[in-house]
Amino acid sequence: MIDNPRLDLLIAKHGRWLLIVLIGVGVLSFAAAGWAVASPPPTTTETEQVGEERVATELHASATVVDGADLWEAGEVLEDQPVYLTNATPTITLHTTTAVPAEDATVVHEVSVELAADRGGDVFYEETVFQDRQDVSIEDGVATSDVDVDVTDIADRRDELQSQLAGVGSVTATVNVYVTIESRDGGWYEVEAGDEPTLSTDLELTTDAYWLEAVEPVERKEPVTVTREVEEPRNTSMIGGLAALGVGSFGAAAFVFGRREIDVEVARQRVQERRYADWISRGSMPMWIGDHQIELDSLEDVVDVAIDTGERVVHDRNRDLFAVVSDNVVYYYGARGTWSETAWPSIDLDSGSTGPSSEIPPEADGEPSMHVDEGELPDPDDEDAWHKL
Repeated sequence: MIDNPRLDLLIAKHGRWLLIVLIGVGVLSFAAAGWAVASPPPTTTETEQVGEERVATELHASATVVDGADLWEAGEVLEDQPVYLTNATPTITLHTTTAVPAEDATVVHEVSVELAADRGGDVFYEETVFQDRQDVSIEDGVATSDVDVDVTDIADRRDELQSQLAGVGSVTATVNVYVTIESRDGGWYEVEAGDEPTLSTDLELTTDAYWLEAVEPVERKEPVTVTREVEEPRNTSMIGGLAALGVGSFGAAAFVFGRREIDVEVARQRVQERRYADWISRGSMPMWIGDHQIELDSLEDVVDVAIDTGERVVHDRNRDLFAVVSDNVVYYYGARGTWSETAWPSIDLDSGSTGPSSEIPPEADGEPSMHVDEGELPDPDDEDAWHKL
């Protein structure tokens, strides 16, 4: 059994509300634990790599002759030439191919031509002079796109910038290819183009000719992934904790219910007894001690008197009375009643029981008197005789 006066006082003052709260917490805890057990286990989405696939991008060039002079026939197609004459082939066709193993993928080719001005290798100006973006279909595992670039327009803009930056820096032209691949079902694989081009090569321009620097195919391996739902294990710690909380709440409610009859004043007195134990001694207080008896409202008040007078508090457990004697004055607090009620017992001769008298006898000649149904009073100086009563 828990012996805690403060707990007893709390139960005595708020026992009803404690019962309601504890029972409510217990019911909610068991309900939450039952819901957690009955509910389907939580699931998470996991992406697992199951293999790798090869993705390769190549860039090729061709040009159709418009004025071949004595070198080529008009309409002739020149492919992957080391150099092209601007007058004969003013437009170049760039062919981008991407090998994709998945037929259900979406491929995007973005081709751009950029001019950049640099000094000592540090670029201080950039400009996009051509850009084309195409969603490309896949045939036999290859996505192919073609785009025509007017080289004369790019050369004119390059010359204009070069004139403006004469003596400051040089201007170069670059062909950049960005490739984006993503699965149509959202779960196969995805390759983002990002800020860096998938493939890049310089476009060299002179007054009469142009050419592309040799560019090697770019190949990379992309992971093949699958997505699936995975059940997570139940949180047994949480379920166990809720169940334990429910059991503890009902146990505490049973404890509170069993101590519901505690008297508030008795509990408060026990708290004060423990708090002021260093000032209290157990003993017996004769009923005739002191010329005056002053009743105080609480044990705390009695302890205050003891502290002020430097005396001890005596606890007479037979009378359940706490008293301090100072200068022939008794300062006391009694839970059972006044000084006389605890000092003069009433006697029931029929039942043989004794108890505190509800009637206070009058005093004669300064000495306390007591009414007894039969017999004579003992000698006032005979302390043993009075205790036998």
